[in-house]
Amino acid sequence: MKKNYWQIYWSRKTNGEHRLNLEEFLEKEASEKLYLLDGGNNILDIGCGAAELLTYYAGQYENCIGVDQSETMLYQARKRIENLHLGHKIKLIHQSASHIWEELKLNFRNHYPFDRITAGQLIQYLNKEQIDSFIANSMRYLTPNGKIWLFDIVDSRTYELWLSGLYNKNDLNISILLKIIGKRIKDRLKILAGKPISDMGYGYSPMFFITIAKKYGLQVSFTNSMYYEYRYHAVFSQPLIP
Repeated sequence: MKKNYWQIYWSRKTNGEHRLNLEEFLEKEASEKLYLLDGGNNILDIGCGAAELLTYYAGQYENCIGVDQSETMLYQARKRIENLHLGHKIKLIHQSASHIWEELKLNFRNHYPFDRITAGQLIQYLNKEQIDSFIANSMRYLTPNGKIWLFDIVDSRTYELWLSGLYNKNDLNISILLKIIGKRIKDRLKILAGKPISDMGYGYSPMFFITIAKKYGLQVSFTNSMYYEYRYHAVFSQPLIP
């Protein structure tokens, strides 16, 4: 797989590819995430895309920074923010999830300005080393009671079942079994050819994030997505002091 595969993939996109690109659905999805975010004043949204959710976050956060590596997505984000008259609350930065920390270091130095750092439908495009680095860097820019929310992680345990059609069925018939076997063969061929398995990127189980939490002495908990059967959310925070 080419180093810049996902940069090229998203460079042509103009929306976040939510299940439905309807404002009614985006509002519901944002409401779910705002409920989970549960407060704070300042938020950093990495992989904000066209700001479809970030503009809703701005209703509850005093300062919002959105980061994305796709200029086409940020172009749409700027238009959306302007149309909603939210330019005074939202700042956009054109940068990748891996390099944003260098820019934040220059701007904030030793300050810890963010109550919440979020990544929505981004983690699937990062490998394990990049996710580890994401958590380690995020910790440096959190307030003492801050939290890191990784939204809509693709669950490696259920995504294949969802694709096969077995997720909502009680029995495993031969057609579904053949479909699963066929997909695994195709996936293997793609891997051998150096290509990503699908536009969904990587899937991860909760155990992977538990390992990262232990490494950095953090608490982590999980909740299923309300709107995507094969996705879940993970939140990292500092342990409570007894």
